Amino acid sequence: MRTKAEILKIRNSRQWRDRIRPQQLEDFPLCAKCHEKGILREAVEVDHKEPLETAGDPFDPLNLQSLCKRCHVIKSAHEARVRHIKRFAGKI
Repeated sequence: MRTKAEILKIRNSRQWRDRIRPQQLEDFPLCAKCHEKGILREAVEVDHKEPLETAGDPFDPLNLQSLCKRCHVIKSAHEARVRHIKRFAGKI
Protein backbone atom coordinates (compact mmCIF):
# COMPACT_ATOMS: atom_id res chain seq x y z
CA MET A 1 0.00 0.00 0.00
CA ARG A 2 1.23 3.46 -0.88
CA THR A 3 0.81 6.40 1.44
CA LYS A 4 -1.14 9.50 0.42
CA ALA A 5 2.17 11.39 0.24
CA GLU A 6 3.63 8.81 -2.17
CA ILE A 7 0.52 9.00 -4.38
CA LEU A 8 0.62 12.79 -4.39
CA LYS A 9 4.30 12.69 -5.39
CA ILE A 10 3.44 10.46 -8.37
CA ARG A 11 0.52 12.64 -9.48
CA ASN A 12 2.60 15.80 -9.22
CA SER A 13 5.65 14.36 -10.97
CA ARG A 14 6.72 15.85 -14.27
CA GLN A 15 6.79 12.40 -15.82
CA TRP A 16 3.07 11.93 -15.04
CA ARG A 17 1.86 15.49 -15.58
CA ASP A 18 3.87 16.41 -18.68
CA ARG A 19 4.38 13.10 -20.47
CA ILE A 20 2.35 10.05 -19.41
CA ARG A 21 -1.06 11.65 -18.79
CA PRO A 22 -1.17 13.83 -21.94
CA GLN A 23 0.09 10.95 -24.09
CA GLN A 24 -2.63 8.63 -22.77
CA LEU A 25 -5.37 11.16 -23.59
CA GLU A 26 -3.88 11.79 -27.03
CA ASP A 27 -3.66 8.06 -27.81
CA PHE A 28 -7.06 7.22 -26.29
CA PRO A 29 -9.30 10.33 -26.42
CA LEU A 30 -12.56 8.46 -25.68
CA CYS A 31 -13.83 7.14 -22.36
CA ALA A 32 -13.07 3.41 -22.17
CA LYS A 33 -16.10 2.59 -19.95
CA CYS A 34 -18.56 4.51 -22.13
CA HIS A 35 -17.05 2.98 -25.25
CA GLU A 36 -17.76 -0.52 -23.83
CA LYS A 37 -21.45 0.50 -23.78
CA GLY A 38 -21.37 1.88 -27.33
CA ILE A 39 -21.28 5.50 -26.14
CA LEU A 40 -18.74 7.92 -27.57
CA ARG A 41 -17.72 10.39 -24.88
CA GLU A 42 -14.54 12.43 -24.59
CA ALA A 43 -12.13 11.29 -21.90
CA VAL A 44 -10.75 13.94 -19.56
CA GLU A 45 -9.24 11.72 -16.85
CA VAL A 46 -6.49 9.12 -16.89
CA ASP A 47 -7.25 6.30 -14.51
CA HIS A 48 -5.04 3.57 -13.11
CA LYS A 49 -6.80 0.23 -13.62
CA GLU A 50 -4.90 -1.13 -10.62
CA PRO A 51 -5.20 1.78 -8.17
CA LEU A 52 -2.11 3.60 -6.99
CA GLU A 53 -3.19 2.91 -3.40
CA THR A 54 -2.75 -0.82 -3.99
CA ALA A 55 0.64 -0.40 -5.65
CA GLY A 56 -0.47 -0.38 -9.28
CA ASP A 57 2.33 0.66 -11.64
CA PRO A 58 1.82 4.41 -12.07
CA PHE A 59 3.59 4.72 -15.41
CA ASP A 60 2.78 1.44 -17.17
CA PRO A 61 0.55 2.17 -20.18
CA LEU A 62 -1.14 -1.22 -19.69
CA ASN A 63 -2.31 -0.01 -16.27
CA LEU A 64 -3.92 3.15 -17.67
CA GLN A 65 -7.32 3.91 -19.16
CA SER A 66 -8.89 7.14 -20.35
CA LEU A 67 -12.23 7.96 -18.70
CA CYS A 68 -14.83 10.71 -18.73
CA LYS A 69 -15.35 12.57 -15.47
CA ARG A 70 -18.54 10.65 -14.60
CA CYS A 71 -17.00 7.21 -15.07
CA HIS A 72 -13.88 8.21 -13.15
CA VAL A 73 -15.92 9.46 -10.19
CA ILE A 74 -17.98 6.25 -10.13
CA LYS A 75 -14.90 4.00 -10.31
CA SER A 76 -13.00 5.98 -7.67
CA ALA A 77 -15.98 5.95 -5.28
CA HIS A 78 -16.31 2.18 -5.68
CA GLU A 79 -12.60 1.69 -4.96
CA ALA A 80 -12.84 3.90 -1.87
CA ARG A 81 -15.79 1.84 -0.57
CA VAL A 82 -13.90 -1.40 -1.11
CA ARG A 83 -10.85 -0.05 0.73
CA HIS A 84 -13.06 1.11 3.60
CA ILE A 85 -14.79 -2.27 3.87
CA LYS A 86 -11.44 -4.10 3.85
CA ARG A 87 -10.09 -1.83 6.61
CA PHE A 88 -13.26 -2.30 8.67
CA ALA A 89 -13.27 -6.08 8.16
CA GLY A 90 -9.68 -6.25 9.36
CA LYS A 91 -10.69 -4.75 12.72
CA ILE A 92 -13.31 -7.39 13.49
